[in-house]
Amino acid sequence: MGQHIKLTDSGIVDTSTKAVTDFAVNGAYFYAKHIAQNSSFGKVFAIGVSGDSKHHKITPLYVDDRESYKRLPDVESFAMFTEQNIQEYYVRNVLEEKTDIEKTTEEILKDAAELHEFLRTYGSLKDQDKPLVVSGILLALDDKFFSVDSLKGDGITTDGQLICEAIQRRLKSSNVGPDAKRDKLMSEFAIIRTSARLNERDEKLGKTPLKFYTEFLKERVFDSIKYKSSAEDFIGRFYGEFMSYSGGDGQSLGIILTPAHICELFCDLLDVQPTDIVLDIKTPRLMHIMLPINEAGNPDYQFMEDYIRELMDRKYKQYQDYVQKQMTALVDGCYVNRGVDPLKISKWKAFSISDIFEIKPGKRLVAADTTEGRRPFIGALDNNNGVARFVSDKNTSLDKNVLGVNYNGNGMVIGFYHPYECIFSDDVKRFHLKHHEDNQFVLLFMKVCILMQKQKFGYLYKFNAERMAHTSIMLPIAKDGTPDYAFMESYGKLMFLRKYLQYLSALKKRACYPSR
Repeated sequence: MGQHIKLTDSGIVDTSTKAVTDFAVNGAYFYAKHIAQNSSFGKVFAIGVSGDSKHHKITPLYVDDRESYKRLPDVESFAMFTEQNIQEYYVRNVLEEKTDIEKTTEEILKDAAELHEFLRTYGSLKDQDKPLVVSGILLALDDKFFSVDSLKGDGITTDGQLICEAIQRRLKSSNVGPDAKRDKLMSEFAIIRTSARLNERDEKLGKTPLKFYTEFLKERVFDSIKYKSSAEDFIGRFYGEFMSYSGGDGQSLGIILTPAHICELFCDLLDVQPTDIVLDIKTPRLMHIMLPINEAGNPDYQFMEDYIRELMDRKYKQYQDYVQKQMTALVDGCYVNRGVDPLKISKWKAFSISDIFEIKPGKRLVAADTTEGRRPFIGALDNNNGVARFVSDKNTSLDKNVLGVNYNGNGMVIGFYHPYECIFSDDVKRFHLKHHEDNQFVLLFMKVCILMQKQKFGYLYKFNAERMAHTSIMLPIAKDGTPDYAFMESYGKLMFLRKYLQYLSALKKRACYPSR
């Protein structure tokens, strides 16, 4: 996987001959670009794959006939590129629009209640066995070699055996070890393999209960949320709701579902990354931890949860105080006209960018020549506020309180405001106002006005210095016909105020944690 992708110093896919022949993504992009420009297929997915069947990396790019591309999040398999899924994938990841297939939390919680009834009706399972069957099937569905169609109700190789084999593969692919640990986990799922009722064909269903449960979980839960980009723990919500139908919250069965806010806190504290390995130490003779206890001498989970809630509430109060101070400062000079959109009542006029801005170049800096440090290096990116890396280098592009605008790369025409000291790639131009003091709110307003011209430009028609200078943008004007900088600043403050109010509202809802 060392030759998966090669980027230029400005963060775009390198199209040099050696990069195309030696790197997976670069080669895929080269051929996709050729197809898009020389065939009737004007929109192409280029997929770079490196590694082997066990350890691999799959990176998709969306390529159009104008030679531009959009790098999409890495995927685990080609499941989303099937004929059934590719349209949803395109709408959700390329157009970044919501799709009808994405499930709401309410729908998933409803599914949990329905599944509980099916487990009771067709499987005659005990409360302690229901969560094991459900979690085992979810693990099996996450195994890339497992197929629901392989469940035939065969009396020789039962559906339960096939599911357990998939669970075993999934645990191995996740590097669960040592073997004794993995064997212990597998023994917990024995009910899936040994239960005759689960593995016998049900006349009413026309299949085994296990296949019925697997189809239900795949269609109602797994496929709907597996590829959803969200911080919401839908699997956790589903499983927690399912446990509530099994006679309680699971603690009587030895199952403790840690509240999401506690998990998030400790993940942040530990800085957990996808490549990290979790060390599960459960032998008391090897490790002891100090915990608060209740009157019965058992761990006092309620105290722990209340304590963490108190800490988070305290942090929320600190942030609330900070935001209130920021909002107080913003109110001064802020445009407020309730019920009226100020953009619609303003008069607008076209101005050349060169009439508004002094455009300064960046400076080419090869990655191999940089030294790691704390100063942001700004590349032609469409994310991360344009920060490609952090360096200690200085050059003639050193600047701050400036609008950086990309003329090249995946983020062409996109701009980011930089209040901090930083240096710029040669693919990024530095914009300073000619007739007004550089101001955070004015520059952010200008950023959006410039971005309105993005559709004009692409890899065959780049947003270079000459085109930048002659490109016109629409701006609100004052009574004398000049750009209304005071209005832009005021409107920018209004946007910040609205965002702060949204943040406070969201945090207030989040502070009301649901009970377990």
